[in-house]
Amino acid sequence: MKPIGTKTINTERLVLRAPQLSDMEALVRIKSLTMSVNEAHITMKKILTLMIAAAMMIGFTACEKENEKEKPNSFQIGDKTYEIGASCCYWETYDEYIVYDMWFANKQLWNDKGNWPEEIDNPNGFEINVYNLAAIGAAPGKIASGTYIYSQDEGNFIHDGFSDYGFYDENGNFNGYIEFGQGNVAESKLVIKVKHINDNIYEIEFTGGVDERGNPVSGYYKGAIDMFEE
Repeated sequence: MKPIGTKTINTERLVLRAPQLSDMEALVRIKSLTMSVNEAHITMKKILTLMIAAAMMIGFTACEKENEKEKPNSFQIGDKTYEIGASCCYWETYDEYIVYDMWFANKQLWNDKGNWPEEIDNPNGFEINVYNLAAIGAAPGKIASGTYIYSQDEGNFIHDGFSDYGFYDENGNFNGYIEFGQGNVAESKLVIKVKHINDNIYEIEFTGGVDERGNPVSGYYKGAIDMFEE
């Protein structure tokens, strides 16, 4: 079936259509045949109040739906935005810690075993690396939900500030990495927020980064992350 919305139907005796505000007076006039003038006025006010309330509810619902729109998976450098198409994470255990290296790219650059080819075919593409996030007592193979802050000391939900990004030119040549974490850029205030939704689906947001060229850096990704043990 093809959805066509509400359509007006005309017959010899009737017009069938969606109700309109202009119908209110006629409705009250019909009802008021058995009412006093004062009762008719009260009824009209009640109907008007209900119709206004209904219109406001429709407006609020539309606003809520607008606010519920999914944020795009993207990477921002200054005033430029790049769409993230894939993500993976390499994890390993150190004593009580599980340490994660997260990668984001415009498309999948690794195979199903987590290996990267020696020559990457990615003209005009990019990759982002958020290194050494550490969580205590986390489940193996899962990125622990939490807010990871920069620290040079041991602790839970921390990162070491070594994060970078890089671009490929139109011929697929990699142009090198540009740092944006506190480990190399003192002005950076990089914070990484992780939310594990289910299975391998995560919501990742990193904010407050500043690259070595002075550009603000941030990113958002919600979707599947390929997990590989190192």
